[in-house]
Amino acid sequence: MSGSGQAVSENTRYVMGGDVSWREVDGQVVCMHLDSGEYFTFNAVAGLVWKEVLAGKDMMEIGGVLQQRYNLSAEQSRADARSFVEHLLQSGLIVPGQA
Repeated sequence: MSGSGQAVSENTRYVMGGDVSWREVDGQVVCMHLDSGEYFTFNAVAGLVWKEVLAGKDMMEIGGVLQQRYNLSAEQSRADARSFVEHLLQSGLIVPGQA
């Protein structure tokens, strides 16, 4: 179930892992890794990052969305996005997409 240990790149676009299902319930995103049975619940900010990742955006684009939506600095928004995407990658919920 665990991710590949790859570092998150500014230019990489990610896709949902093959054994992952998700739904939005009461404003929160709930993901389940079907292979392990592990589930994850994301708050509104994390859910936004999740949806932006699935929309094919890279770290710079996701950082820009967070910066605009939450009035963060560019550095803070990219750091927050990177941290959460690293968690998603390590959890096996996403994998790098095709180049």
